[in-house]
Amino acid sequence: MIRTSFTVSIGDDQHVRINGQRLDASTPHFANVYGFDPKASPGEGKDGKYNGHLLEPGSRLQSPADSIEIGQHEFVVCGDNTKNSFDSRYWGPVPEQNVIGKAFFVYWPFSQRFGCGQQ
Repeated sequence: MIRTSFTVSIGDDQHVRINGQRLDASTPHFANVYGFDPKASPGEGKDGKYNGHLLEPGSRLQSPADSIEIGQHEFVVCGDNTKNSFDSRYWGPVPEQNVIGKAFFVYWPFSQRFGCGQQ
């Protein structure tokens, strides 16, 4: 399968969208990413993690109308600590030739996510 380009955006409901399709806890492999209440106001969650996606100054995604174009040989990278992650929202797509490995272990936080990563 040859992958074509796609767009990444963040909707009014604070969820990431790929080509306009909303990602949430029911999206395969995103259950641990979207373990927050999107109706709650952004801020500290019960476990001390940030519980939302803000459209912050400096981000290429300043409003739900903004998007980042990801080409055929590029990836989008999103940090799991949204409030403190300097990721593709700020520096754009990552060229495929810059990817040199695969994450295989989660060492923080010490929770059900700790341990070997998903395949």
